[in-house]
Amino acid sequence: MSRRTITIPAALHPRRLAWTALVLMTIAVAIWFILVPAKSLYELRSEVEDRRTELERLHQDTVQLEQRIVDLGTDQEIERIARSEYNLVYPNEEAYAVLPPPPVEDDPEATDPTN
Repeated sequence: MSRRTITIPAALHPRRLAWTALVLMTIAVAIWFILVPAKSLYELRSEVEDRRTELERLHQDTVQLEQRIVDLGTDQEIERIARSEYNLVYPNEEAYAVLPPPPVEDDPEATDPTN
């Protein structure tokens, strides 16, 4: 019996395959440790921008409310609110209310002027 020698190509040698696998795993882990924090950083920046936008809107609301407080401290604004919302008048003044027109019926004979 003759012994046959099987030669393995250098690219498929077990040690070379082990080193290649180790290098590929190291690269994969390095990419993982780079991409995951980068994604988190992007999400945090987006959230910070959303919060800045909300803060700016709230600041504008605060300015408007502060102006409203100043306006409510004036006699003219108090009088305007008293007249428009509470229908108050000065002594010896008369208040009139304008009523809305009555609802229009859908009956065609009711709107016909020839009847």
